[in-house]
Amino acid sequence: MTNVPYKPEEQALKRIEEQQRAEIQREPERKVVEAKPASGSTAFRPEPTSENEKFKLAVGDKQFGANIEAQRRLQEARPAETPAAMKEQDALDDAARRLQHIAWLKPEEWRKLDNEQKAVALNTVGRELQEVYHHPNPPLIVSERGDRRLQGEYSDDDYWIFMNRAAEADGEKKLLGDDPVLALRTYAHEWRHSYQFEQATRWEKPQFRNLVDDPDQAMRWSWNIRDYKEPPGETLALQDYTRYMQEFHAYETQPVEADAKRFADELVRRVYGE
Repeated sequence: MTNVPYKPEEQALKRIEEQQRAEIQREPERKVVEAKPASGSTAFRPEPTSENEKFKLAVGDKQFGANIEAQRRLQEARPAETPAAMKEQDALDDAARRLQHIAWLKPEEWRKLDNEQKAVALNTVGRELQEVYHHPNPPLIVSERGDRRLQGEYSDDDYWIFMNRAAEADGEKKLLGDDPVLALRTYAHEWRHSYQFEQATRWEKPQFRNLVDDPDQAMRWSWNIRDYKEPPGETLALQDYTRYMQEFHAYETQPVEADAKRFADELVRRVYGE
């Protein structure tokens, strides 16, 4: 998963959830149409009038029932008051306290480090996050790629985090320059992706679901990972800027990207007060 500069719209996910809730409430108004008979029998099936209905036809009634019930539980509970959400806030507080004790992350110390030492400092961050979230820490690889827009990337196949030492962030500042905030935000974003993959994989295997921190969240990540939207390329921006912005919006507001951004921003705010 790649990490490129964001242009966030904070209410996007809220609007999506409101639309899903409205679709669920309209379900009793569905039309019933005759479907093609299978194996010599006559079958009737609701016409798919929403994305929820289409998903139901694709995966079957039993799986859909479990999924839609999980969605309802997620929507009915106020996120800030759910046990999982409160546990996440406690974990972020714990992580921030640990990172504040890493001397290398202090701005006056960070700017004295070379790139190799900065990579060591960020790997130290990963080990602290591992202790808090009980999640294996992916190795960090720092090297150079030509695309300065590419700040970081997580590979689940190889299980590593990549950061581009040629990248720029917040204008023309170097990602691995004098400001540790930029580097920590990118690293935390990609580390969160590794955590999302692990949680989604556990949720997909019934024997490991007891090890999932937030089943509703893991379910949404699992669905998203199967249909992950890559960010559009710069060429499209030159050819069709409207379409580029539409695809970029779809990329940055999908569940795994929105969550990784939120996690990184919240962690940085707690560590540096920004």
